[in-house]
Amino acid sequence: MWVALNDMLDWMMEVYQFTRSEASAWASMTVQLRITQIVNGNKGVHALLPNQAIF
Repeated sequence: MWVALNDMLDWMMEVYQFTRSEASAWASMTVQLRITQIVNGNKGVHALLPNQAIF
């Protein structure tokens, strides 16, 4: 979960020129963490930012 969230914060900083604290604040309101499990047993956590969440 922490890796997915940190990757999302890094992406938001790069794409939207947010500071780390701005990206963290925005993510706390909009980013959704989803847990998936594939048929072969692999599990993953994905951080999703809805399209309508940014401006």
